[in-house]
Amino acid sequence: MLNDELGTDSEPEYVATPVPEDVYVHETCADASKMHETMGWEPDIALETGLERVCEPD
Repeated sequence: MLNDELGTDSEPEYVATPVPEDVYVHETCADASKMHETMGWEPDIALETGLERVCEPD
């Protein structure tokens, strides 16, 4: 999605993290379901729209 928005064709470059292995979180997956369940929160901006806004020229 980011390449599409920027008009690029870049491959990610993976580098070693300086964070010690025993405390590094290798995989994360955002889950807003608890926010929705407890507070009724819903996102106002879709991911694609957010990327457009971040990538648009000043």
